[in-house]
Amino acid sequence: MITPLTPSHLTGFMDLIEICGFPRRSRAGWHWAFFENPEQELEPAGYALETDGVLQGTIGTHRRVLRNRDRRISLISAHTTVTRLSSPGSGIRLMRHTLNNYKGEGVFTLNNNALSAPVYPRIGVMPWRGEEGKLYLEKGLSWFELGVSKVFNSLSQTGLGNALRSRERLSSRLSPLTDTVQTSGLVMVNPFRRGDSEKLDRFSDAMQAGENFEMTRTGEIWRYRLSDPDFKECQRIYAVEEAGEYTGLLAVSLCKESELSASALEIEDLARLETCSASRDDLLTAAKDIACQVKVARVRWRILPTDFASPENSDWMVRAKPYHFSHAQFRDEAVADHWTPGVGNGDFFFATRRPPKFRRSSTNKTG
Repeated sequence: MITPLTPSHLTGFMDLIEICGFPRRSRAGWHWAFFENPEQELEPAGYALETDGVLQGTIGTHRRVLRNRDRRISLISAHTTVTRLSSPGSGIRLMRHTLNNYKGEGVFTLNNNALSAPVYPRIGVMPWRGEEGKLYLEKGLSWFELGVSKVFNSLSQTGLGNALRSRERLSSRLSPLTDTVQTSGLVMVNPFRRGDSEKLDRFSDAMQAGENFEMTRTGEIWRYRLSDPDFKECQRIYAVEEAGEYTGLLAVSLCKESELSASALEIEDLARLETCSASRDDLLTAAKDIACQVKVARVRWRILPTDFASPENSDWMVRAKPYHFSHAQFRDEAVADHWTPGVGNGDFFFATRRPPKFRRSSTNKTG
């Protein structure tokens, strides 16, 4: 039986997560991710498949509200599909159930892996972005750390794998994203402060006043995203402020994909009004500056806009994954023509693996 996901499913869900290898979170952390989204409204937080009272699998359905000057819509970001190995076909059942029951204008994922990429088209969820859906931007900062990580990952495929993964590697130099991490030309934004929150509200309205659909970037949304119960000082927002208003926004976070991976500063959002005096390249330069201060090995922007062009005279690299990591199904195809997805639309802010050294002491256990 498939039913809407509720907090009562979290115990069984966390057992599944341990089996499937998703980034570890506490119960409070998963409750935050599934059930505290201020945009969720009447959309279920996900669905659970049970047989004889035993949880066989789950899928998350994070609702996003988007607007343009004429219309308000909702899209569903599908995430965290986990099933028991002993329950083949459960994932497909949950995906199909979601497609038949969601309440918005479309369902999408911007963060699927190589295993799920060939599955989605079988159920009508297509790689609608074409080859652009394989591209991301990266700038290396510590070639030593990147090289060592590559060696570690190669050795992990041998008999040394368990020994190498027994502790976290390549994280001792990392610094947190504290209030002291500043960058020229941008101000740090605190959505918990009333004045900053109101400026975010107005910036969100201005971004949504055009022809294309834009995500909601209000103070409420950013307060939610920065309230991660499990990790501290791993996310920050910066803004271009002109005449007392925000005209550009840069959100970043710390990432370490595995015990053996090189660290990264992820660009979680990069947005600017046409009136913004800072260019996109200026914001990318700011992200690099922040990355250098916290001593990560690279900067990465995982979802590139349609009109993206590589920064001139730089060593930023446009890279391609061997599979499509963006898939969607739209009930209204016109939405696809007026929506360029960004990292902020997806589940990266809670699905990204954070450096364990920044885990809050009160949530060191996953239970």
